Amino acid sequence: MPTESAPLCPVTGEPAVRRVQWVTTRLLIDLWRYAAKVDARSSFVGLQRFGLWESPSGLYFFDPPREGDHLFYSGLYARLKAARLFTHETVREEFLIAARRIPAGARVLDVGCGPGNFRQCVPHAEYTGLDPDCAGDSPVAGIRAETLADHLLGHATSYDAVCCFEVIEHVRDPKTLFAEIVAAARPGGLICVSVPRAQSPMTRIPNFLINAPPHHLTCWSEAALRALANSAGVEVESVESAPWGSNSGIYWIERLSPIKCRDVHFRGALSWHAASAIASLLGIALSRLFGVPKASAAGGIGLMLIARTPGRSAALKPAGEGFTTENSYFSWRAAGFSYMRLGWRGAERPRAASFSGRAAPAVAGSDPMTNPFEFIQQVRAEAAKVVWPTRRETLVTTGLVLLLVAFASLFFVVVDEVLRTAVALALGFGRGG
Repeated sequence: MPTESAPLCPVTGEPAVRRVQWVTTRLLIDLWRYAAKVDARSSFVGLQRFGLWESPSGLYFFDPPREGDHLFYSGLYARLKAARLFTHETVREEFLIAARRIPAGARVLDVGCGPGNFRQCVPHAEYTGLDPDCAGDSPVAGIRAETLADHLLGHATSYDAVCCFEVIEHVRDPKTLFAEIVAAARPGGLICVSVPRAQSPMTRIPNFLINAPPHHLTCWSEAALRALANSAGVEVESVESAPWGSNSGIYWIERLSPIKCRDVHFRGALSWHAASAIASLLGIALSRLFGVPKASAAGGIGLMLIARTPGRSAALKPAGEGFTTENSYFSWRAAGFSYMRLGWRGAERPRAASFSGRAAPAVAGSDPMTNPFEFIQQVRAEAAKVVWPTRRETLVTTGLVLLLVAFASLFFVVVDEVLRTAVALALGFGRGG
């Protein structure tokens, strides 16, 4: 019997270390049709199944990497807009992370910009967006119906900052796209790339289509992002975990799902369909009521690479040091609603540990605890900072949990009745013979 050949990682070129699972195209077509009301058949022509693989860097990737076509994406975004899950005003938290690093007067390129939502976060910059599919439908000035490869013919090394938000995971060759992103930046230019994170709450939701072909083809780790940066020779400044922001629905769906995925992420079992449907309905309702709890705001489902191309940086001042943002969207969004809702307090947040799990260095000059009484006072002070849920929040959450229990009970009653009837018919048939 021939040995199964592992495909090569699309970033490092190394063979995959393991196959996570096989996923049939029939299952994916049915899931897209019935769960999302989107026809994906044209994107799967000639394919019977996909392999989900893990690379040595922790990158999860589907093989073969089949991208969604225009028919698929036109249907998908029409459904998202109809459900009010995506609008021209939608602002990702990754936008704000990038905007804080973009100086006044900088030339900014937004690759795969969609309708150009990032533009409202950088009113102080000279903005250009690229999207062959959305340029004609967007009211934002500066969006071109060009691919990045075509744009580079006349604009290589032209931009102070090149951003690419949630795009690389959609393409079959992320390494080539990233090399083109780097080629658009001037020496010392800023590179901001955001991607979905592997081993996150999003990957624990059963039959979660956002992570499935032909939509997402890869799911990333910090090591994979750093390997991608090394392949293009850029200098990594940081890899950050993006806050939840507008993805609060995913937080609640994962919390409410009675099934949590581990090594298998897609399955045609009735219990998986029921768990996904019930958790999605209740999760979206809770997200609109409460957003994400402050204690969980820092986790998120995405990673963001901040890097710079080699070379000397131009003398441009960082955002906030050479211009005023009093009238900009970024000013009130970053300082007001978004971060207040997420529990952000700037320098007041204690640096207990880094995202890598290592303890942060102690602050110079801080006094160590000297006695138990001081320790008790510190504990009481920290306890006073806890924001407890209101009575309304408690009642609504309890009601939704009870509703979930009722749905589950009804489901198992129906299954029990079906099994009882089937067994009775089988036994009756045997006696009749």
